[in-house]
Amino acid sequence: MAVRRIIVAAAVLFTAALSVSAQVTIAPENRCSSYDRSDYSYPQSIELRIIAENLDGKIISPYTEEVFESRFETDIEHIVATSEAHDSGLCAASGSTRRRFAQDLDNLTLASPGLNRHQKSGKDLAQWTPAKNVCWFAQTVVIVKAKYKLSMDNREANAASQILQRCNPREECQSPDLADTLNCYVGISPSSNVSEPASDEGCFAYSAATVAGNMNIRAEASITGARIGVALPGTYALIGSEQGETYCWLNISDGWIAKTASVRGTNASVPQPTGQDPARTCFLHDIAYVTGAMNIRAQPSVNSAKIGLAQPDTYAVSRSAQGESYCWVNIDSGWIAKTQRVSGTKPVVRRSNQPVSQPVARQTSQTSTQTQQEPAQPPAQQPAAQNALALYDDNGNGRITCAEARAHGIAPVQRGHPAYQYMNDRDNDGTVCE
Repeated sequence: MAVRRIIVAAAVLFTAALSVSAQVTIAPENRCSSYDRSDYSYPQSIELRIIAENLDGKIISPYTEEVFESRFETDIEHIVATSEAHDSGLCAASGSTRRRFAQDLDNLTLASPGLNRHQKSGKDLAQWTPAKNVCWFAQTVVIVKAKYKLSMDNREANAASQILQRCNPREECQSPDLADTLNCYVGISPSSNVSEPASDEGCFAYSAATVAGNMNIRAEASITGARIGVALPGTYALIGSEQGETYCWLNISDGWIAKTASVRGTNASVPQPTGQDPARTCFLHDIAYVTGAMNIRAQPSVNSAKIGLAQPDTYAVSRSAQGESYCWVNIDSGWIAKTQRVSGTKPVVRRSNQPVSQPVARQTSQTSTQTQQEPAQPPAQQPAAQNALALYDDNGNGRITCAEARAHGIAPVQRGHPAYQYMNDRDNDGTVCE
């Protein structure tokens, strides 16, 4: 989405994230004079400037990323509402200052009438935040309030601080839906107060790390490493560390986390996880990638009752237990055995230059109904079926989308093709992405 970013120095962003009070006065709202909407007038023509200068020519709302066909479908929206600004200091300002605030492009965007008039209305940051671009929204509120010397009450200041603590100043990280995909991290920047480690200790000189906010766990010490879990606030024992281009990476057994302002070092002992027997914990990941169908057992034992079948997919892991022959992994619905088909890291996607075998033609005879109910694949396609996710599931979510199928040149996909069983045939006609 193309939204003009308010450019400020990195130091200002960092300060805003760590202490909103350094930018904005903290005080209760106060309506020191009556509020009159006409004091905050603006010409309707300013909407054209909003589109041209703030939205790169698109009729779009940053709050929802909804694109409109016409500007007559939108409202002009004040990011800091005029009534909220009035109660935060403009009640004592001159008429010219109020009009300048009402027409300031730094505080103007577009929104649907329903959102503008009924959802956001005159609410402040503590009462409402957008579904999209929440980092941009919070930064804009702080910057606009600082610009006009407006105040925040304690609830709004706390809300702003909490949001900005989680935001990364990189422009591409401003959308919360994209933050994980783009490898954005908790904390505004890498910390620079790490003690000098010994030569064989990597870039982190502590035996444990205390995490203050949720941190992505990566399969390797790189921002491009697969996300394999989330480290919740707590203290984690460290195996070692590795210096990357931007971050010091910490190995916490489950994987790697980036050293940011939300992670500090400690040499304190790490408490054992509640509910886990360390002697019997044999799987050190909270995500299990299953690449082949696995029996689900009621208990961690091959002699236990079979209660289901785990299809190739990604499963949350609550705990594990060491058995005589296998490491057993609890996936909530039951237990699966850790075999060569179960790993704690995302399988490597291997591209194949070999032509994909042709799908089996759909039957048109009276037996087609039976075929649709119980699709059978010829023996030659069974190995390919096991590798379909590795070949075509680019985002590793255990499903194959039409976009992924088209990217690999296999669309339309028919019943019998290795990828078919991982796709959604909504009309059940035996063909997907037709």
